[in-house]
Amino acid sequence: MPEAWFIPPGANPINHLENSAFPVVAKPSRGRDSYGVKVCSNRDELSSHVQALRSQGLDAIIVEEFLAGEEATVTVMPPTADRDYWSLPVVSRLNHANGIAPYNGAVAVTSNSRAVTDSDDPTYQTVAKECEAAARFLGVTAPVRIDVRRFKPGTAFALFDVNMKPVSCLVYY
Repeated sequence: MPEAWFIPPGANPINHLENSAFPVVAKPSRGRDSYGVKVCSNRDELSSHVQALRSQGLDAIIVEEFLAGEEATVTVMPPTADRDYWSLPVVSRLNHANGIAPYNGAVAVTSNSRAVTDSDDPTYQTVAKECEAAARFLGVTAPVRIDVRRFKPGTAFALFDVNMKPVSCLVYY
């Protein structure tokens, strides 16, 4: 996992970074895909982004080490009576904007993703097994999507986000 800090409501993010090296990623702790996620290159940019998030009512912030390598997502299915946790093919995310996969409310997932089905790279199988282990640890009982990213090109993947599926929502009439 990348190094990360939780910034509680009202706290100054700079006080929590423990001399972290920039760039970092700042995002709402309860997000909606890539909405509100930004790579910040320095302290001023981080402070400005955190203020912008808080002005939208997104008060609890996560700041994490920016991982510069390939981004992918792994969907893990829950166990059944005759099968343990298992994953669908790893899906590589493409066409990032400023280091972040575009928010799927603005760009369709089908236009910036591809299933990895024919790679000889063993890190795809390794990360799928790690995601299955994470789902098992969490005890999920429905599909879960886990986002992963390489620390830098050619290295292993790190797990950085867990998204429970299906996402429930309230409908107001």
